[in-house]
Amino acid sequence: MIRQRWATLIAFDMLFKALAAFVFLPGSAWLFARLVAVTGRVTVSNTDIISFFLSPVGMVAAVVSVCVTFWIALVEGAGYTVLASGVLFGIDLRVLDALYLLAKSARRLMRLAVRMTAVVGALTVPVLLVMMWAYQRWLAEFDIYYVVTQRPPELWMALAIVAPCALALALALAWIYARWFLALAVFVIEGTSASETLRTSARQVAGHRRLIWTIALGWLVLGVVVPVGIVTLFEFGGDLAFGMIGERYPALALTTGFLGLAYVGALSGVTLVGLVGVNTMASSLYYRCRPVDQPPSPGALARWSSPRHRVIARYTMTGGLIAGGIAAIAGTASVVDRLRLEPTVRITAHRGSSLRAPENSLSALRAAIDDGAHIAEIDVQETSDGAIVVIHDSDLRRIAGDSRGIWEVSSAELETLDAGSWFGPSFANERIPTLEQAISLVRGRMGLNIELKFNGHDERLVERVVEIVRREGFTEEAVITSLDYRALQDVRAVTTALPVGFIVASTVSRITRLDVELLAVDQRRATPSFIRATQRAGKEVHVWTVNDRAGMQRFIELGVDNIMTDDPAMLRDLLAERAALSDPEKWLLTFRNWLWASR
Repeated sequence: MIRQRWATLIAFDMLFKALAAFVFLPGSAWLFARLVAVTGRVTVSNTDIISFFLSPVGMVAAVVSVCVTFWIALVEGAGYTVLASGVLFGIDLRVLDALYLLAKSARRLMRLAVRMTAVVGALTVPVLLVMMWAYQRWLAEFDIYYVVTQRPPELWMALAIVAPCALALALALAWIYARWFLALAVFVIEGTSASETLRTSARQVAGHRRLIWTIALGWLVLGVVVPVGIVTLFEFGGDLAFGMIGERYPALALTTGFLGLAYVGALSGVTLVGLVGVNTMASSLYYRCRPVDQPPSPGALARWSSPRHRVIARYTMTGGLIAGGIAAIAGTASVVDRLRLEPTVRITAHRGSSLRAPENSLSALRAAIDDGAHIAEIDVQETSDGAIVVIHDSDLRRIAGDSRGIWEVSSAELETLDAGSWFGPSFANERIPTLEQAISLVRGRMGLNIELKFNGHDERLVERVVEIVRREGFTEEAVITSLDYRALQDVRAVTTALPVGFIVASTVSRITRLDVELLAVDQRRATPSFIRATQRAGKEVHVWTVNDRAGMQRFIELGVDNIMTDDPAMLRDLLAERAALSDPEKWLLTFRNWLWASR
């Protein structure tokens, strides 16, 4: 089947990817943004995500998002299925026929997506409730960073409850996937309703359970394992190759071209074969697994081929290809325009030079100055007597072996605690500094990125931090950041002289519209498109936390404004090395990293 239709299947795959990129995905984002706007929020991210999805509007948004995701997957699968199924019945079906099918069946496919969402939701929600209960029962009292780094016994107790539930959910979803394996073939060939489609698929699977479950689960595993394997292989192989050749020219050009083409070809090929294979296999099994008293019939399939709709679809496809070509040219021009031979990236030392000294300590700030950092990122909280101290965790377990929260300890008590021995004996008796001490140390030598850490017991954290920065005359060298956007709005209400930045750990909506000067994002979110969109909106992009040379090089070339790292000396040396390259070498290096980051 694939051999007879390979060219048509590839053409449909390319066309659908264009539709997804320019129609489906932007439409989905617009719909979700409208739902978020109903709540009066600009965006939903970080700590707001849970509260949003527990609200009535958030629950509706979650259901709608899952339904749309299912629908897009069904639309794509239906196109492959109609092309593959035509071979079984000797019907000459083409890409335009598949387009006609998608247009005529869009509403019925949405009904099918709604039913699938309901079933998956009924299985998933109880497990999510168990996970929430386990978190509240055993982990809510701990700082999350302490849980991740120290792995207390309570973590394993919570996992002992959650893990079996998650495994049961995975098995249940796999079972459901196998029962629905023939659903698209039934839908396309017989033209059944949503409910009848799922019932028919389950009935036919039941008669050939072992065969179909083996094939269905096999394709599911291959569809995950093989692409992940390819990505891992090229991650390792690419970094190894680039590490061996360094920045040498023209070896860099040859390696860049070869690895780029090989990666794109391998991943695209495997993805295409996986999608085509699973839908072709389902069509073949449908043909084979029909009851003996019901011989296979083309049924509704024969209706999808007609000269009239091919003319309509041809004009539609031509217009889409022209629009896609224009968009591709514009995108390429935008990329070329953004290539920087002389990057202006600045260095932020994450909690000071935290590989050389205890994080957030005065020793770490001194090391950051010595390492050439432009800015040091520090975390601040309130003590019981209202002092502002520099510390990340909400309690003292990890750095001082004290289970008390910061809000339970006075500044005088903190001065007696050893906050350095955990890092190394040479830092014994290192103290937790106040914000005033940190400012006094770095003044005139380095700026500060002051992150507001809220622990649920804060009284006047925003006001006190702004007051200290003003009193110390440090407004020009400071920026206030937080995971809580409302806190940044509170800073704006107190003063407009201090720039503010939103730290993005997770988000489910657009964040470029926020009233901030910078967005600090995890390196996994710092894609070329995100960087372009953020900088077009007039905001800086700060990426955290990048500790490897390849990652630093990649983000330098992508044009981020600031890289946050635990090892500022490495980034300083890398920038110096790059400055010594010739212009052709810089162009190649830039192209290599744009290509590698676009994976």
